[in-house]
Amino acid sequence: MIQALVVDDEALARARLKRLLESHSDFISVAAEADDGSEALTKIANGNFDVVFLDIEMRDVSGIDVAKSLAKMDVPPAIIFTTAYSEYAITAVNLQAVGYLLKPIETHALADILGKLAKVNRIQASHRASKSADISYQLGNKLVRINSNEVCYFHADGKYTALVTMHGSEGLVDESLKDLESRLGNAFIRIHRHSLVNCDEISALEQTVHGHFVRLKSSNAVLPVSRRALKLVKSLL
Repeated sequence: MIQALVVDDEALARARLKRLLESHSDFISVAAEADDGSEALTKIANGNFDVVFLDIEMRDVSGIDVAKSLAKMDVPPAIIFTTAYSEYAITAVNLQAVGYLLKPIETHALADILGKLAKVNRIQASHRASKSADISYQLGNKLVRINSNEVCYFHADGKYTALVTMHGSEGLVDESLKDLESRLGNAFIRIHRHSLVNCDEISALEQTVHGHFVRLKSSNAVLPVSRRALKLVKSLL
């Protein structure tokens, strides 16, 4: 789930964008909001946002200045500018923003830019994976530790959680899928209540009479995809 910060000095504009984003609640969640640039920078420094919807003309610190500050981060959140003025398009490109939304924001324009965001978010996840946490798992009578970017997928079976590595090793993990999903962030996607998959491992989505399934790059496993996760899986391909 993509975590968003909505930044705008007009409360009505923030409320409208939040309502529009509710239609995409299977893909994105508004985790916080800010009413000026200074507050936005504070929340970004103390939070973990994947995207910032950023008004440009604000009192105190402008959206442009916020974007310039974010560019100094190792893995900054994606930026989507919101503005009433189309002349900021070139600025958005120069600051490597995903794009911009003209106010009043229309539903089709929001849907289009969320499609672009999905691709950007996958790249962000890949960068974060290189700095991701270690995973310990039980392999026979040994306790093995690997980096999470070596994991193909996790699978829950009853009270046990298993992992399968890209090298074909399998073992038991002493964490629930829910805890792993929270700890590993958007480098992994919950495709089903029983499965948490490395985003970079998804190679294909197939539909059969029994539902949708994903094929993986480093495993012969074919894993079911829930209806709730289907839209997000499609955005990764």
